[in-house]
Amino acid sequence: MPSKRRNQDSSDVEESATPSKRARVSEDRDSEEPEFTQGTQSQRDEPIDIDEDEEEPSQSNKRSKGKKKPAREEEEEEEAEESNEEEDVDANEENFRKEHLESIRKSIAEKANQQGAPGKVAIIKKIELHNFMCHKRLTVNLGEQINFIIGHNGSGKSAILTALVLALGTKASMTGRGSGIKSFVMEGEKVAEVEVTIKNEGPEAYKPEVYGKSIVVSRRFTSEGSSNYKIQTEHKKTVSTKREELTAMCDHMQLQMDNPMNVLTQDSSRQFLSFTHPREKYQLFLRGTQLAQLMEEYEICAENIAKAKRLIEQKRAIIPELKENMNMYKGRVKEAEKMIARRDGVEALKAELAWAHIKGKEQELEKAIRDGSKLQEKIATLRNSLQEAEINSEKSAENLATIEALVAQGDDLTPLTARKQELGDLIKANKEEVLQATANEREINEAVRRCNDTIDSLTKKIEEALAKLREDRQGKEEAILAKIKDEEEKLAKITERIRDIPDEIRTQKDRKAEIDNVGNSMKSDMDRLRGEIVGCESQITQIRDTARNELAKFGENLGPVLAAIQSESWTGQAPLGPIGKYVKLRDEKWAPIFRIMLGSQMSGFVVENGQDRQKLLRIMQQYRCSNTSIVVAKFDLFDYSRGEPAPEYLTALRALDIENEWVKRVLINGSHIESIYLSDTRAQGEHLLSTIPRGGTGWSLDLFIVRNFGGGSGKSTNFMEKLRHEDKRHQLFIGGSITDNVNRWTERKADLERQLQEINLRGRGFRQTHDEITRTLKALDDENRRLSQEKTQRDRKISNFRNELHQDAPVDLTVLEESRNETKEEKQSLLDQFVPITARKQAANDANRPLVKEQDDIRKKIRDIEDKKHEVSEQLEKATMDHLKAKNAVTHWTGALQREEKKVTEHQEMQSVLETEFEEWTVAATENFALVENPRKAPLVKKELDSLKAALEKGDQERGYTLEEAEDDLIRAKEIYRKAGLEIKTMDELTKALSDALNDRMRKWAFFRDFRTLQTKEMFAYLLGHRGYFGVLKIDHIKCEMSLKVRTDDQANTQGKDKDPKALSGGEKSYSTICLLLAMWRSMSCPVRCLDEFDVFMDSVNRRISMKLMISEANIAEATQHILITPQDMSAIQLGSTVRVQRMNDPGRNQGILAAV
Repeated sequence: MPSKRRNQDSSDVEESATPSKRARVSEDRDSEEPEFTQGTQSQRDEPIDIDEDEEEPSQSNKRSKGKKKPAREEEEEEEAEESNEEEDVDANEENFRKEHLESIRKSIAEKANQQGAPGKVAIIKKIELHNFMCHKRLTVNLGEQINFIIGHNGSGKSAILTALVLALGTKASMTGRGSGIKSFVMEGEKVAEVEVTIKNEGPEAYKPEVYGKSIVVSRRFTSEGSSNYKIQTEHKKTVSTKREELTAMCDHMQLQMDNPMNVLTQDSSRQFLSFTHPREKYQLFLRGTQLAQLMEEYEICAENIAKAKRLIEQKRAIIPELKENMNMYKGRVKEAEKMIARRDGVEALKAELAWAHIKGKEQELEKAIRDGSKLQEKIATLRNSLQEAEINSEKSAENLATIEALVAQGDDLTPLTARKQELGDLIKANKEEVLQATANEREINEAVRRCNDTIDSLTKKIEEALAKLREDRQGKEEAILAKIKDEEEKLAKITERIRDIPDEIRTQKDRKAEIDNVGNSMKSDMDRLRGEIVGCESQITQIRDTARNELAKFGENLGPVLAAIQSESWTGQAPLGPIGKYVKLRDEKWAPIFRIMLGSQMSGFVVENGQDRQKLLRIMQQYRCSNTSIVVAKFDLFDYSRGEPAPEYLTALRALDIENEWVKRVLINGSHIESIYLSDTRAQGEHLLSTIPRGGTGWSLDLFIVRNFGGGSGKSTNFMEKLRHEDKRHQLFIGGSITDNVNRWTERKADLERQLQEINLRGRGFRQTHDEITRTLKALDDENRRLSQEKTQRDRKISNFRNELHQDAPVDLTVLEESRNETKEEKQSLLDQFVPITARKQAANDANRPLVKEQDDIRKKIRDIEDKKHEVSEQLEKATMDHLKAKNAVTHWTGALQREEKKVTEHQEMQSVLETEFEEWTVAATENFALVENPRKAPLVKKELDSLKAALEKGDQERGYTLEEAEDDLIRAKEIYRKAGLEIKTMDELTKALSDALNDRMRKWAFFRDFRTLQTKEMFAYLLGHRGYFGVLKIDHIKCEMSLKVRTDDQANTQGKDKDPKALSGGEKSYSTICLLLAMWRSMSCPVRCLDEFDVFMDSVNRRISMKLMISEANIAEATQHILITPQDMSAIQLGSTVRVQRMNDPGRNQGILAAV
């Protein structure tokens, strides 16, 4: 446990003179504890004598044994004794004063010029109140040294102090503010909470690794009277909710919140300042310095030591009786030993009985051996049944795994369904576009028809009007009409051409789209060919690397890895690898499928256990050998022939030449190569598997995986994933020389480059056509724009000619012409709208054609996948049932075998016990008895032995005991006597050690009390001198009283006599008592000191002086925090940087954060 905080004046007290630690606070802080009533006897001046065996009778008992003296004489003797005791005490105090007075005064003088540093631990940083007493919510941030909390009466100042002591575990009744915790809950609320944040820094911090630099203690109250604690870190993480943790923390930090001199509440402060009796002051002194608590514990120790001594004497008194009892049993043994001679006949019968038992045990052992042989035969039968069931289970598991792989490999409908939905939405949108365009066309056609009807009607009227007018102006009109006709013919040609241009543009765009598709396809082919060319170059490089390093095709840095494997020690077989080093292909034509299906395993290694795997993995990481698998497989050269098909079938195993048998078993276990059939085509593979009753799996040269589940239960086919050209697995399973392989890949590269060149040449022609179409589209667009402009100009010319023609025409003819022109313009506008609508309709129809085709294809794919999934699901259900039955069979035979093996084990244990017993009995009989050939049966011998023993027992009964009983009684008596003596010796040593320790503690206690007494007296006189007062503090340890005499400056000039505080004025009395309190605080060690309404009886002068004195003393105090509460104003008090004043709001009962002045 960390060292405790030293007292402020610990430099004045020798280390040996202070108590080793302060009295531990009771675990139950809410237990009742009377205030100002703890007494101290005069015997405490000297060490308690506990070395006597019995307590000395009191003086009154001694006198009662003799002649009774007169009462007056007894009183005189008692007064004389008390007078002598007081003289001795005065002499001791004077000697102690002479010895230590100078050092105490020197210490007081030195501290007067020092500034105490703020504490690093046990300083209250913040107090938070929620629904507590009169506060709805209040936060008080405290300074590290001196804090004044001021405010009018009723503002809730004292509630802050009450909250602090309750949060740190003080009982509710000790606060003087309520009888129970529920009385602290704000009226109308159900729950109240108090939270205190405590500084926790420096070398004396409490569990800093757990709590950090602050500890937050919160206590929650309910209106029903319950409460609970939380001790939290600085980040509000709860560490404990137990009161024991709070007690341990307060003990460590010396937060003595239940010490009446550390925390003076409003009532206790007033009582101390005005009405405290000398005995009560003395008790406060003892309790404040914790001398009373130490003495109470020492008295309990002394009482327990005395009880132990009385118990020792009681035990010592029975020692002679135990010794006499032991001697009695010795005599009985001697008497019983005389009967041994009569037992010779019994010994012969015992020998025969022993060998008779051995013979019976031998017969029992022979029977057990025969039964064990029968059990072993049954075990062998069960193992054969279990092996057969396991084979069936493995086959069913393999079948189930195959079907499950089919299910896992099954196509996912999600993207197809999503694409189908997407296509449906696109098709629907295009159809809606077509319908809308058709409706628009219909509306435009109807409008054009109406315009044509109107134009025809207006033209007819105009011609009638012109015919009438022509009679008058025949020559001029014909010339203008000829011009109009010529312009209208040109305009008709332009209009027709404008209508044809969109069709030509659409045709050219369709050609361009086709060319773009072909170009994209050619670009994809060119990218693919370039990638394959790069792959060929990579293969050529890898072949040349393999020529330099044969292991390069299996992975990087394998050479150093193999060297490291050879230099290491392994728990099993040394790792074997790479696997491909031991595997060759008999016929190179099968290389493409073996590279795909087994290529990734060729770079792997094989180890026997997980420990070797971890070691090999570290080696590979060290040499950066990545993408290399490690297979854990026992070195088991099992027989795999049962899994092979007939010899006429070519399997993957038979196509390979595997040099290492361990590697062969690993590939058989991992890839089942012994049962994989090989074929040239998928059709051949399917036909081959259909002829095998139980089905199987095959690989075909056209890169298909074919499965047949046997018995007509179904089949499946999957593509093998082709290797990329740069894949290193192309270097596996190849024959021929390095040059041949390089030439093969070089020829492949040249062929790919030739294909790339051909595609590039074809692409040039497509690019030229593409450019021509682009130019044509631009020309059509330019022509359309030019013709539109020319059409506008010719419409304007025709209009001018008509205006010229109609200048002299009647007004109604002009109106008709204008109406017809407006109708034509409306018609042309409608026709202009028709072109983009038709184009949009055609584009929507064109867009829908490939979408509809793709939608039909997707629907067919979905139907095919669903049919396939249904078929595989039925196969999976059947395979699952078959595998379940096989597993149940394995479980059945395993259980039967385990039960029989358990019987065998039990039988072997029983047989072993029989053998051990037979051997032990034989050895014991040989050691104790002569060999008896052909003994009778044990029951007959035992009957005769019992008869002889009965005769001897009858003689023993006449004596009342047997030899065995006498020997047992003697052994017990000796042991009891020995243990009693040893126990008394141990207890004597223990009580002596405890007595010495307690006497030493009492001497230190007396020294500590006298030192603190002298220190308090001198400090009291020193503090009074700040105002020119003189005073004496008298502490009588015999009468247990503390009193003070004070002489003010005016009394010193007039009377020259010390006065009792009762004769002083209220302010003088309060100032004197404040000096006493500060003097006592100098002798205390709590880091937090609280005082409530200390200036209630002071006038302004005494209050100002007292305030200044208290601030000065607080500044001197090292690592100590002061919390002082007053209803008075602080404006007249000069404050320093170490003082923080918190002003409470006027009584509103809803305070928030306290305002700092």
